[in-house]
Amino acid sequence: MKEFLEIYRYTFTYRGRAILVIVSNLLFVIFNLISLVLFIPVLQLIFKPAEEVPDLIAPHWSGNLLDIFAYIKDSYNFFMQKMVNEDPKNALLFVCISVFAAFFLKNLFRYAAVWHQSELRMAVVRDVRNKLFSKAMNLPLSFYSNERKGDLMARMNSDVGEIEIAVISVLEIVYREPIAIIINIAMLVYLSPQLTLISFILLPISAFVISRIGKSLKKTAKSGQEQMGIVYSSIDENLSGIRIIKAFNAIDQVYEAFKVVNLKHQQLITKTFRKKDLSPILNETLGAGVMLCLVWFGGVMILDAKNDAVLTGEVFITFIIVFSQLLRPIQGIATNMAFLNKARASQDRINEILNTD
Repeated sequence: MKEFLEIYRYTFTYRGRAILVIVSNLLFVIFNLISLVLFIPVLQLIFKPAEEVPDLIAPHWSGNLLDIFAYIKDSYNFFMQKMVNEDPKNALLFVCISVFAAFFLKNLFRYAAVWHQSELRMAVVRDVRNKLFSKAMNLPLSFYSNERKGDLMARMNSDVGEIEIAVISVLEIVYREPIAIIINIAMLVYLSPQLTLISFILLPISAFVISRIGKSLKKTAKSGQEQMGIVYSSIDENLSGIRIIKAFNAIDQVYEAFKVVNLKHQQLITKTFRKKDLSPILNETLGAGVMLCLVWFGGVMILDAKNDAVLTGEVFITFIIVFSQLLRPIQGIATNMAFLNKARASQDRINEILNTD
């Protein structure tokens, strides 16, 4: 938790830029949901027989802020019904244009977030590297007799690179993904509380698996970064002493020793990548299993209730689409947690230098 807060502080050193990233991501989430739900009235009004479509009356807003969302929904439904009754083709064209506009704004704000992230992440990397270099220049000579120069270079290169990735992960895991999950869950509850409750029972299984992988990942990542320091040190020492190595005809022995060190690094990094990539894959697989369970339960609800169904076919289809979008931020949290666990190991190594007296 301490390392996470340090990365968070690094990110908000540039508060204005971080806020622009957060706002852009929030608008991206909102327009992503809007682009999906705009289809509901058309599915209801176009694909239902005319005699099954109830006549709607023009809605009236009571002035209560809590009723504003219901008023917007009823107004849109009334407007779409009127348009469908007059000319279904114009209604379909209107929805297509509306959905395209929502997708355009969604991607526009996503790119705006990426635009500001680019400067934010590199500014943080620059600051951390400056601090490390300044500290290295002011450390006593006794430090360099105990520590290898290659290990210090690994911390300034590989470990700082992990912090760069973690800067973006912090913003997404704190401000984008949770908001996306809350908005999507609110929409799911509105569409079908029963199916939403079933999904709540099944989703914690995925969360438990992800947490177990994350704990293992941090330990493996730290070992891999430490081994990278040993590889850098071996390269530096052997290239610096190349004359002595050649004078004693020890090239073969040095090469074999380097192969052992390099092989261990390769094995640790391979294990790290496998654990990091396993988390989102497992999350997606478990999420697909949950979604198929919802398809079964929802289908049974529609077939059993028949004409008195509280869950109609078009609402059920929309529920599944929105639920599939819920899986994306959940998977994003899994991926970003993997990045943060790697970064926490790197932050530990960076702090070992910055906190040295």
